[in-house]
Amino acid sequence: MKKNNTLSLLHLPIILFICSFVLTSCLDSSNPNQAPGNLLEEAKSYSEFDTFVGYLSETDEAELDSTIANEGPFTVLIPTEEAFDELPEGTFSSFSEEELTEVLSYHIVEEVVDLNNVDTQERIESMQGNDLYFEVGTDSSFVNSGQLLASVGADNGVIYQINKVMLPDSYLHTAGLISKRYQLDSLDSALSDADLQADLADTTQNYTVFAPEDEAFEDATLQDALEYHVVPQKLMSDDFSSSQTYETLSGEELTVEIDGENIIINGEATVSTADIEGNNGVVHIIDTILEVPSKE
Repeated sequence: MKKNNTLSLLHLPIILFICSFVLTSCLDSSNPNQAPGNLLEEAKSYSEFDTFVGYLSETDEAELDSTIANEGPFTVLIPTEEAFDELPEGTFSSFSEEELTEVLSYHIVEEVVDLNNVDTQERIESMQGNDLYFEVGTDSSFVNSGQLLASVGADNGVIYQINKVMLPDSYLHTAGLISKRYQLDSLDSALSDADLQADLADTTQNYTVFAPEDEAFEDATLQDALEYHVVPQKLMSDDFSSSQTYETLSGEELTVEIDGENIIINGEATVSTADIEGNNGVVHIIDTILEVPSKE
């Protein structure tokens, strides 16, 4: 029998503190005095988790459903039914079993994540291998820009309900690679304001984005220079040699140089994280906003 899907405070000691101070609410239990079951049992007992649980059962060889039932401790991030509905039609049906396992594993952490012990911004590795990007606040908390809505305790971990289906890097376009990373929040906002996100989401094209991290925005703004940070071709770090020049979306050229193990752009910006590869290009995080060359 499914538990009541009303959101209210869950009376499980393992997560009472988390629910009270971090999440907006917790899923209601029909029997708050009953000891929690394992993660699979708890997930199956809530109608809000039906789609995710159904996909878990399709990972035949990986047996993710059996894994979260019998092993652990784990943290399982389960998207809402609405989050699945918002995906392009046929997204999950197009996955092979291996791809489905990879995507679902990206929603699992092989430890209990207590949000009260997580830094304000922290990367935590998923079972799939890619990092998850946690942002914890006093009023709301997010993972990969998806909001954590509620939590359920289990005897081998914890479930967090999230309003977004999360995908590993290789399934994302360059706009998605940027939006999931909290250190690129300022760039993400700038791209949105300039209506450039749709361009970077076009999977019929290839892009290289030199992405300034948030600290770079403290003393400068991108203003009209956004297109200067994008090269309309895919350039991995291995493609760079001693000194090369590339034309950007804005029409101006930028120069990439190799200095030992460092990749330097225009002699002013250093690549701090290279080769974040998606399905239509790559993102290289840089420490400085690039200055567009003067046309004079």
